[in-house]
Amino acid sequence: MAMSWRDLPPALRKQLIEADPTIRATLRAQPKRPPTTAKTHRPRPFRLHGPDTAPRPLPEPGPGVYRVVVPNWRPATLDDIYARTIKRRIATKRNDRDLIAYYFGPHGADVPKATTRRRVWMEIQRPRGCFPDPDNLWKSLLDALAILDYLIDDAKEAYAKEEPIYKRGPVFQTTIVLEDM
Repeated sequence: MAMSWRDLPPALRKQLIEADPTIRATLRAQPKRPPTTAKTHRPRPFRLHGPDTAPRPLPEPGPGVYRVVVPNWRPATLDDIYARTIKRRIATKRNDRDLIAYYFGPHGADVPKATTRRRVWMEIQRPRGCFPDPDNLWKSLLDALAILDYLIDDAKEAYAKEEPIYKRGPVFQTTIVLEDM
């Protein structure tokens, strides 16, 4: 069985090179392998949505359509909620609920309580950084909307949700749209 030069232990290679100068000359004459780099391919352009998976646009405000913009906030992800202690989980969901109560209530958009099934849209805009998984944001938002009576319930039969829309923009904000069905 023939052994490759690279299969030899480094200490033995060093001893062989020092013992026989012809080995050193032979190694220098061999072509070197091209250096390998991690970036051997051309990077793909960053796309938030593919051409086939582009979400529906947000509906314009009108009768039965309520649009609320919450600056400097996004709903807590599942990792934010479940990777913490029970006390911190409760506090994280309470913070989301309080913020939604403020912006949906009389200080903000003054959205009426739900009497029918509603469709929920969410658009997250941020200037830089990566976006969380689409299904990772709904739990905290739907729980808060249901507790505050902006949804009838957070069961699947009580609402319809659209895919979250991710955008790059100058400010960090979340737009939530509720539409009566």
